[in-house]
Amino acid sequence: LGERAALHTCTYTDRAGINQDSISMTVTAPDGSAVSVTDGTFPLEQVGNYIVTVSVSDNNGNRSELPVTVICYDRFVDEERGKTSFTALTTSSISI
Repeated sequence: LGERAALHTCTYTDRAGINQDSISMTVTAPDGSAVSVTDGTFPLEQVGNYIVTVSVSDNNGNRSELPVTVICYDRFVDEERGKTSFTALTTSSISI
């Protein structure tokens, strides 16, 4: 909470083995509002699950999306409970 999370650079290759450039990422805050991404980072201003949606498309118009969860914990509440504060990123594969 109060930090910025970095979005990693994404690349993908379609089933034909061709590298694609059409990748976009949007971020949704725990309350459902859109979050601005600046210089590849976004602010963690709310406790809860942020959803980073990675969207890809190929030259044939095939499209796929993958939601990635970033969890933001309240540092002070968690420290009182004996836990450390951190953000966790879970990832998966996308295929189109």
